[in-house]
Amino acid sequence: MKKVFMFAAVLFSLMLSSCGKGKSSDKQGNTDSIAAPAQIIDTAPQKSMPDSTVYGRSEGFGMSAFTLVTEDGREFDIALTSETGEPRYGKIYGDRSDTARYAMTTRHDNEELDVLINLSQLEKFISNYEIYNCHVIIKDGRNRDWVEIEELNDSIFRAKGKSGKNYEFRKQ
Repeated sequence: MKKVFMFAAVLFSLMLSSCGKGKSSDKQGNTDSIAAPAQIIDTAPQKSMPDSTVYGRSEGFGMSAFTLVTEDGREFDIALTSETGEPRYGKIYGDRSDTARYAMTTRHDNEELDVLINLSQLEKFISNYEIYNCHVIIKDGRNRDWVEIEELNDSIFRAKGKSGKNYEFRKQ
């Protein structure tokens, strides 16, 4: 009986000592198998058409329109809402401020706003990104995740990646 008990104790000890081999743990103690290499995330759109994003600073936001001035001096007078067909507001991510830098796409011969992103606010939270047709792509090493911005202002950036990952950064 004593030999069976010792054999069971040795077997149990061997089982415990092999636990965790082939696994890594994070700071919270959660373990993930590392049998397969980490998968690279690349949900960025294929760049099959030219990038239509325009970059510049705003001059004079009004209730229904604003002017965007590019670095090379071109001026775009843009309506915030659609004047043709169905009424439609352009999407604005971040605050409207005359001192901020913006990325913008337009509709109807550069007269109506499609999407406007406040880059000055975005860069308070992330620095490694790219813009393609006014879509934000967050870059992290070889990973590129196309995100849909849910909230952007001076204190928060919140977005959902096409990969399913949620991004949230806060400032005090």
